[in-house]
This record gives sequence, C-alpha cells and structure tokens, in this order.
Amino acid sequence: MTTSPAEPSAAIRSRAPEAAFAAAIAGYLALYCFSLEFEVALPLVTGVLFHLPMIATYLLVPFALRRTAGRERLAWLAFALLVASWDAAEWVFSLHYLVLGDDAAFPGIADAFYYIGYGACFVAIPLAFWRRNSARERAIAIDSAIVAVVLGASAWQFVIIPNVEDTTEFAEVVLLGYPLMGLVLTSLIVAAFAGQFRRMPPAAIAIAAGIACTTVTDSWNTLMYTGLTAEASFVDVGWLAGYWCFAFAFLFRARQPADEPAGAAPPLRSREPILLAAAPYAAFLPLAAFTVADALGGGAEPTLAAGSLVSAVLIMVRQWLTLGENHRLYRSLEARNEELAEHARSLDALRAEAVQAATHDGLTGVLTRRAWFEAAYAAPPAAVALLDIDHFKRINDTFGHPAGDDVLRQVAGRMAMLAGPGATVGRLGGEEFGILLLEASSAELSCDRLVGAFRDAPLVLASGDVLPVTVSIGLVFSSPNAPIDALYAAADSALYEAKRAGRARLVVAPSARAA
Repeated sequence: MTTSPAEPSAAIRSRAPEAAFAAAIAGYLALYCFSLEFEVALPLVTGVLFHLPMIATYLLVPFALRRTAGRERLAWLAFALLVASWDAAEWVFSLHYLVLGDDAAFPGIADAFYYIGYGACFVAIPLAFWRRNSARERAIAIDSAIVAVVLGASAWQFVIIPNVEDTTEFAEVVLLGYPLMGLVLTSLIVAAFAGQFRRMPPAAIAIAAGIACTTVTDSWNTLMYTGLTAEASFVDVGWLAGYWCFAFAFLFRARQPADEPAGAAPPLRSREPILLAAAPYAAFLPLAAFTVADALGGGAEPTLAAGSLVSAVLIMVRQWLTLGENHRLYRSLEARNEELAEHARSLDALRAEAVQAATHDGLTGVLTRRAWFEAAYAAPPAAVALLDIDHFKRINDTFGHPAGDDVLRQVAGRMAMLAGPGATVGRLGGEEFGILLLEASSAELSCDRLVGAFRDAPLVLASGDVLPVTVSIGLVFSSPNAPIDALYAAADSALYEAKRAGRARLVVAPSARAA
C-alpha cells in the first residue's frame, strides 16, 4: 500500500507541535517588538506579554514531570523553580511599573529572586546532564569556576570600574554576577557533551540556548548599564527568547517517552577535545600576565591579583584531581592487566589440557595413534616395536572390563619405565601399543627386558587380584630413508610371528636385521 504524496509522513507529524510552538514564539516576539512602538501598549506589554513565556512553561511543567522519575524529576523540578523565581523577579518589576509608578530598587528583592533561580539551575544541571560520581565532570566544574574567576576579575577591572558609576560596590558585584553565572551554567552544559554534540538531547540544547540568551543579554546590559528600569524595551527580547527556550525544553521533555531520559549525558570519550581541556589555562594566562605587568610597574591591582591567586589555586586543585584520577585509572589498568594475565594463564592451561586430550590416550596417558605417528614422522626412530597384550579378550571376559582397563594402564606404565631413554610410547588401538626407539644398539635389549618383566612379574589389580600377563613384541630396525609405514608394517609382521610362535616373546623382523 502506497502513501499519498499529500499525506504528511509520521516524522513530520511527530515534529508538528514543536514547529507550531516555534512559529507561535516567532509571532510573539514580533508582536512584542511591534508593541514597543506604541507607548499606550507598554502597560499591556509589561503586565501581560512579558509573562507569557513563564505562563506557557507552567502549563507544560506537569506534563514533563509525568515523564520523569527519581534524579531526573528533581532536575526538572529545579528547572521549574528557576522559571518561577525569574518570573517572580519580573513581577516585582511589573508591580513597580504598573502599580507603584517607579523603578524597583537595585539591588533588591527582584535580584534575590534572580539569584535563587540561578542557584536552582546550578542544582538542576548536574542532576539532569551529568553522570554520577564522574571525575570528568568535577573537572568541568573547576574549569568553569576558573573561567568565571578570570572573566569576573577582568570584567570588574576593565568594564565595571571604568563604566559603572553612581552605585555601590555591592550593586556592581550583583550586576557582574548575572553574566558570569550564565556563562558558567552554559559551559557546564556544553562541556558535559563536549565532542558529542550530535548526541545532545533536544531538551539540553533548549536549556543551554535559554541560558545563553539570558547571558548575552545580561552581558549587554552590564556593558551598557545606566540604571535599571521596569519599562519594556528591545533589550527584553534577549531575555524573552531565553524564557521561551526554557518553555521549549519542557515541551521536548513532555513529548519524549517516560523510559527515554532527556538529559542523561552519553558516556564520554576517552579523549576530551584539546581546546576544551586547555580553555581554563588559556583564560588564566592573560590575567596572570596583566597582574605581573602591574606588579612590575609599581603595584598590582587588588582585583587582578585576587583573581590570579584564586585561579591559580583552582588550577592546582584541578591538577590534584587529575593526578588522583590518573592514579585511579592506573590502579584500574593494573587490575585489568592482572585480570587479563590471569585470563591468559587460564587459556594456556585450557590449551594445554586440550592438547593433552587431543594427543594422549585418556585411559593410559600415552600418545594416541595419530600423535604417535606424527611423532614418528617428525623424528624418524632408530627402531619401531609393536607390543600386544596376550589373551587380552580372555582377561576382559573373565575379570570384566574394569579389570581390563586396569591392565592396560599398568602395561602402559611399565612400558614407559622400561622402554629406555627417549622412547615414545603410544596406544595404537585396543591392546596394541607402539614404541619409537631412538637407540638402535639398545632397542632389542629393551624390548627383551619388557617381555621378561611381564612374564616374570604378574600384575596386581586394583581389586587385589594377582593376574599373570604376558606380552608379544615385534621389532624392526630402521634403514636409511625407510618410510614409517613400511617400518610399521614390518614390525606388525614380526608381532604376528611372535603370536604364531606361542606369544610371550620378542621377534625381530628378519629383513630389518639383515638390513
């Protein structure tokens, strides 16, 4: 079944609420700017239009909270407190403008509400966008503090003191705090997703954009400070854009499934971007340079000196944390290496067991037929002997298969002890064994000794029974370039001759002796 071209796709339909919300915001900002041209509309703008972003956020908060739980819900409650605190501050300005007919005091209760909002945001961002117990994010916090101290000291010395007049130092600190806190908050969000911005959740982008808008506007307001007024102006567009971004963040969270967290930052890469890592140190150097230059010129400015000192202390704390994290990673790496080494030892042991199982007979412990022949091909012997237990079937039939297995084990053990140095013993099948002998001069003597050892010393079984057991052996001596298969065939013929001659004896292949 095909879909009509006119029918919107599911993806487009899924983005429809966000698109409609963005269009409404654009229309709102255009209306706000247009209304500023009419003095008669200023009360409406200040009393109603300015608070619409917060009202929209209030409506979205319950829907967003229903999608969250635990740590994330606390984060979004803190973001809601941010919006409510800033809205309360704006209502203070509206009250003074619309009812009291004057401007709110600065610093005053409105600033207290603003700072409460910033405090809520400082709580919300780690809860929403940071992983728990992350050394990387503790470093981010210190880096942000270093940047804030450097910029704060620099802005105080080169912006506030020369340009802001007719106000107290406390008011200047409050005024400077707005852009600085916004800058730190923005950097905390951005740094949490450093190098992974494509995986940054839409809600996190909206929060970062909202703080960035208010920070830029606060910075402009600080630079152009001529006293605060509640009367609406075009500067308000920056703050309003930020407020709408917060509303957008709640909309994004309300639209996401409950089991899909909107804020949890993905695992960070092992290597952080170089520019991000160098940012606090790069910010500190100019401040330190100004401080040193002033000191060499006759006396450092207290603000610059204090900023340099605090930044230096923070950098040392940052380095201490980095060293601690490196030490922890080193210990973790050592433990991991030890685990890998133990794993390698286990694999070696398993490999050795597998080789043992593949090359050695499970009952007697001597080589298997295949491994015995491989050994013969790898190192051609001086002589080959085949040994067969006489009347072995009778043993099994009379004493049972467990007794027969015991006989096989004891025969293999005696062979390994008496066959001579360097001899290789293998079980070739049933009760037949093969011996690869390296010394031609002692080969016949060793085989004769084996026959006599079994003839003269009966076996004592595990059951306690004493069982006379004899063996027959066929022996062949190797000749230059003699194939192993030919040696085996000759030894087998000699073994057959020993059996036919009455068993319990050694027969040397005549052709081999003649050779």
